[in-house]
Amino acid sequence: MRELIKVRRTLSDKVRLCILKILQEGDELCVCEIMQALDISQTRASRNLGILRNAGIVTGRRGGV
Repeated sequence: MRELIKVRRTLSDKVRLCILKILQEGDELCVCEIMQALDISQTRASRNLGILRNAGIVTGRRGGV
């Protein structure tokens, strides 16, 4: 039951729903691409991706240049 509540709370945010929609439409994206698509700051994009990752809805990986 706790997991369900966690997922519902996670999906109750408009920005997180928009991130999921963008991820469904394309392949793997970096934070900068999500920032540009939603016109949000890097901090906001990263924070919301972290929340989605902690809820087990998305996975992430770190990559360098």
